[in-house]
Amino acid sequence: MAHFNFNRFLNVARWDLNVNRSFYINLILVMLGATCLPVLFDYLAHFCDHGFGDCGRRCVDASWSYSEINSYTIIHMVIAFLAGWVLVFVYGFIFHNLRDKRGRVAELTLPSSNLERFLWHALVVVVGAQMVFVVSIVVADVLNVILSGLVCGHNDSFFITRSVLLAVYDDIPQALLYDGESLHILQYMVGPLAAFLGMSIYALGNALKYRYNIAYTILFYIAMAFLLGASLGAVFAISDQFKFSVDISLGENEFNALLVAVLIGLICLTWWLTYRLYCRAQITSPRNR
Repeated sequence: MAHFNFNRFLNVARWDLNVNRSFYINLILVMLGATCLPVLFDYLAHFCDHGFGDCGRRCVDASWSYSEINSYTIIHMVIAFLAGWVLVFVYGFIFHNLRDKRGRVAELTLPSSNLERFLWHALVVVVGAQMVFVVSIVVADVLNVILSGLVCGHNDSFFITRSVLLAVYDDIPQALLYDGESLHILQYMVGPLAAFLGMSIYALGNALKYRYNIAYTILFYIAMAFLLGASLGAVFAISDQFKFSVDISLGENEFNALLVAVLIGLICLTWWLTYRLYCRAQITSPRNR
């Protein structure tokens, strides 16, 4: 069987969407809840305290600053936090069909190659989940406009879409809108790449363990944080001259380029390992019974 055939790839997509329709619908509803419920609860709390009309600092104008602490900063922080955990769940269940023997038999016996099935699952979590997130933010924004008209008496001039998307994807527009210096473009690539690497490790965890993998991955992160902290503490204890900074022989531009290259390399390695483990999936194994 050829490694990749587009028609077989489409057949895998149709099969997965048909068999797991309720699973995907539930994920979409959870994402909608993560973005809309904070808005709803915020207006509900405001209505209980002030009633209709008196919004005070709740309805802000164009001079609003991101540094101000108000209900909007809380809303977009809560939305970013909840949506982040939903994305962790999505990446952690990239191979949700393999959680039980029945699902493994159904998926592994499909008339398709490992590459076609893997690419479909990767497309769902990397592209599909982001699209659902953006649409959910827009829906939350529409809800915000409707509620601001009902509770505040006028449409809110603040847009949750702008706030949350800039909070989550802040590095991307700054890199594109800056003066074009490669130094800053590389610097603003670090955040998104690091976040993507963190999510990708949850996918790798699911390739290793089909059940309870998210808990194992969180424990892995905790262990790595402990080891890193202990290592840095030991270095600090050994030498008072140690500084956690770039060596003076390495310029900032070179350091950013090296960091971006390392992150891209780790991302590629993570997904390659994920693919290799997926190709070795079996109905039963010592790790997954």
